[in-house]
Amino acid sequence: ACDTLVNYTINVCNVSEIDAFGVTVTDMAPDGFVLTGSVFNDNGCASDMEGTYDIPADCCLSLSLTYDAASADYDYYGNQGVDLDGPSNQTYIDFDGSITTDEDVIIDGTIDCPSTNIAFTHAVNIDESCDNGFVEFTFSITNEMNIPIQGMVFKAVLPDPCTWAYAPYGESGLSIANSDIIGNEVLFTIDEVQASTVATFHLDVSLNSWDSDGILNNTAVLENVPDVINGGYTTLTSNTTSVEITASPQVIIPDTIVVNNSTDTVYLDVVLSTFAEVSWTTDGDGVFIDNTSENTMYIFGTQDKVNEQVSIFISAISDCNETGRSVTILIEEPNAIKTLADIKLVKIYPNPFKNTFVVELSENIQSYEIMDINGNCVAEKRYTMPSSNLEIDMSSYPDGVYVIKFLSKAGIQYAKGVKF
Repeated sequence: ACDTLVNYTINVCNVSEIDAFGVTVTDMAPDGFVLTGSVFNDNGCASDMEGTYDIPADCCLSLSLTYDAASADYDYYGNQGVDLDGPSNQTYIDFDGSITTDEDVIIDGTIDCPSTNIAFTHAVNIDESCDNGFVEFTFSITNEMNIPIQGMVFKAVLPDPCTWAYAPYGESGLSIANSDIIGNEVLFTIDEVQASTVATFHLDVSLNSWDSDGILNNTAVLENVPDVINGGYTTLTSNTTSVEITASPQVIIPDTIVVNNSTDTVYLDVVLSTFAEVSWTTDGDGVFIDNTSENTMYIFGTQDKVNEQVSIFISAISDCNETGRSVTILIEEPNAIKTLADIKLVKIYPNPFKNTFVVELSENIQSYEIMDINGNCVAEKRYTMPSSNLEIDMSSYPDGVYVIKFLSKAGIQYAKGVKF
């Protein structure tokens, strides 16, 4: 007994090959013992049906019971049994306290509780990290009482985009039931923390990809912690740990740039989310004015012009990671994109337009592609049944100038539309 509180743990196991349903578990507590709390541990298989229990074959459940023995007489209590009952298709073996000392307790006024302290803390293995890596948390539960603790529930939630990588591991001084990990949330029951011990376990975190630099803060909670001073149960909250996260550089540049073949160069401008060293490369036969600058120019080679396109790749290298993007430069005939007045086969109306416009071609349209003024493709569609008259909805796109590229039997044709 600790002060006037007595804790018992009842383990009920179905050792048959038949699932048991509607099992009742009755603890035969001595006179004067008042039940103040009960914690059910399903051990990943049993179910609490509000008064009865379903226990599949080869499954055990645990009940942690806390009694207040303040009204009990001073005496030696060594005959506390547990009665099991249920459907008649099972054999139930009761616990007979008279033949064992496991549940024996002496109530004589002696305070057999050197400490009532239970502490919950955690630490992290590093103070700073690159994203797309892993960090390790170590959780500690200090049980200074001379009795074990059963049925505590551990919960922790990580901020996005982090996720829990693995189930808890490296347990010391405790046992853990099956853990439930879904993305950034983890929950499991700690079957038992041994008396007078510092119990520990570990959890790994996958940092994943961060859009920008930030801080990973983490705090965990323990529920169903026995409150031996006030009776009942309480919740403990751990300290908060922090890890500075450096994000990998994000590269922002159009996927496609369209130029006409009357020019010999193309201007390249990339935006980086964080500081990084830049490196431009190409599969073409042209050259860069400066292949290490965020803003540079590419001079087309002879074969680039012949191929009418060239692929360029930009790498962004930081202290953490290397990321990159590919850019396709299309080299088209001069005047391929004509003014509205020069386009004979393509009509767009109204133009300018507010939300939608209608297209008329002399040939059925097989597909279209809409590009903004920077050459970015913002919409495209292919038709299984070609049409020469269609309405295109641009209500979800910002105002501006757009180039529309059509493919039909007549070949590639262009039009220019203005959304306001």
